[in-house]
Order: sequence, then C-alpha cells, then structure tokens
Amino acid sequence: MPLPIPSGVDWIVPVNEKPHRRTIGERLDPTIVNAVKEKAQYTIKAKWTSYALNIAIGVQVLLGALTTGVAAALSGKQVSIATTILGGAATLVASYLARARGSNEPELSITRVKDLDQFLRDCLSFKMDHGHEYGTAENGLNDRLDQLRKRFEELLGNADGQRKLSSPV
Repeated sequence: MPLPIPSGVDWIVPVNEKPHRRTIGERLDPTIVNAVKEKAQYTIKAKWTSYALNIAIGVQVLLGALTTGVAAALSGKQVSIATTILGGAATLVASYLARARGSNEPELSITRVKDLDQFLRDCLSFKMDHGHEYGTAENGLNDRLDQLRKRFEELLGNADGQRKLSSPV
C-alpha cells in the first residue's frame, strides 16, 4: 500500500493520528462538577422547603387563633360563615403540611447534601492520589472510577429507580 502524499500545509496544521488519552483526573472532573451542581440544588431546596414549612406552621396557628377569636366576637350567621372560611383555609394549610411531611422534606434534601458532600470528598481524594495516572486493567483505576460514577447515579436515584441514602442520624 503506498504511503499518502503529505500536503504542503502539514507543517502548519499538525496531524494528530493518535487520540489523546485522558487521565483519571480528566475523566473524573465531569462527575465532580455535576456532583457540586446537584449538592447546591439540594442545599437550596432544603433551605426553601424549611422556610415554607415554618411559614405554613405559623399560618396554621394564626388561622386557629383567628377562628377562635371570630367565634367569640361574632354572632349568628356571621360565625358560621367566618368559621367555614377560616376552617377551609386551615384545612388547606394542614394538607400542605401533611404532604410536606409525607415527602420527608427537608430531611431528604439535607441527607442528600450530606451524602453528596461525602461523595465529593471521596472523589477529590481519589483524584488527588491518582488523578495524574491513566487507568489500565492492571492498576484497577478504571474500576474505581466506574464505582464512583455508579455511586453518584445511585445517590441521585438514576441507577435503578431507587435512591440510596445514608441513614438520617
């Protein structure tokens, strides 16, 4: 087979015949970036859910106090109308609180933030120790990288549909 005739611009535009091999650190970086992003999102979600729950609890107490006050201050048909309106509002707030409690928020997000923080520490220590190396079958670094990626997917619940969280202690 004849060799290809080099063009006159090969000295300007070098031809890279061999693809760049990426180090373990370069291959782990996208996972670390995504984990940092997810951790920030769950931190914000936990904070805002906590605020919403505290506000809802305050509104429920306020509605209960208003119901009691209105029942004492009004008479006749006015009492039944005011009690119905305030009772309906209190029921809406109570249903929100029950739904929030059933979703296990903000505890779920707080636990996920802690798990992602631990995951990031593991990734960064692995990168610090082996980030400059290349993964081979002999050194087992590819397997460890795959384990970290799988663990990240499990933390987010993307692996098999179940979220794997540490116990909320």
